[in-house]
Amino acid sequence: MDIGQQVAVKGYVTQLGFLAGRPLREIESLLGYSPCRLARGASFAAPDRLPNINEFETAGYSQVAAHRHVMPAGLDPTGLRRMARSAWSLTGPDRLINVLPETPHDRMLSDDVQYPPGQGIPQWKIVLAIPGKIVAVLRMSSDVLRLV
Repeated sequence: MDIGQQVAVKGYVTQLGFLAGRPLREIESLLGYSPCRLARGASFAAPDRLPNINEFETAGYSQVAAHRHVMPAGLDPTGLRRMARSAWSLTGPDRLINVLPETPHDRMLSDDVQYPPGQGIPQWKIVLAIPGKIVAVLRMSSDVLRLV
């Protein structure tokens, strides 16, 4: 992928501030990817607009993999989504970012192997694709995510 390339943003996102200034190896650990998942690199996509309330779901924090996340009883999902959305921005550290690993998901491996517990950064799942663009491409595991 190339910087500036238009893409449909869908799947798991977090806020840029949790990843900015960190190398791919650390991003991998923060998000809960298996070791070396980002060794071949990754592209980073940002939505052109904030997702509407019905276009995303809460997904907790990365120390609990998405396939293990359960919404606690008694919480108002719509209220949680409103709160989350109010903390997002289209620029700066509160900007949403979607990590697109060069190494794809492997259907032959279990989710528990591919997605071990991360280090507890917030994440949300965009369930209806929204327009966005590639804002960074890192190729080496020591490359650091920097956005202007």
